[in-house]
Amino acid sequence: MSRGGYIDAKVKAALQQARGDTGKAQRLMRNWAARDLELLRALAAPFIDGMVAHAIEQHRSPRPARRPARSDRRLSQEAFSQVVGQLERTVGAASADPKGVSALVAKPRRVAAGRRHTESLHQIALAFARKRFDP
Repeated sequence: MSRGGYIDAKVKAALQQARGDTGKAQRLMRNWAARDLELLRALAAPFIDGMVAHAIEQHRSPRPARRPARSDRRLSQEAFSQVVGQLERTVGAASADPKGVSALVAKPRRVAAGRRHTESLHQIALAFARKRFDP
């Protein structure tokens, strides 16, 4: 029996034994592969080149040095206020509103509509009114 045929037969047997439950069939296949070297080899054969390359690369390239863990990972009040201020600018709150931590608590000021926007809305309202009252 070829490797593909052997795997196919085992997959069919696992699915049949698991009554179609793919999770259970996968667990069965893993258990069988742990005990059956031929099945393990057949399953791993298509991936062996990548696994070998990965293992060699892991030992060949130097790993970056780990930084020592800092005992205090909290932001200072000033740094936190700067971060919140930057978020405020990117979200688009009105200028001259509160900065920093107070920006989280205070309600943002509504920006007044521009002249062109106001005129456009007025023209739309007039057009709807004319349409509604014209016979």
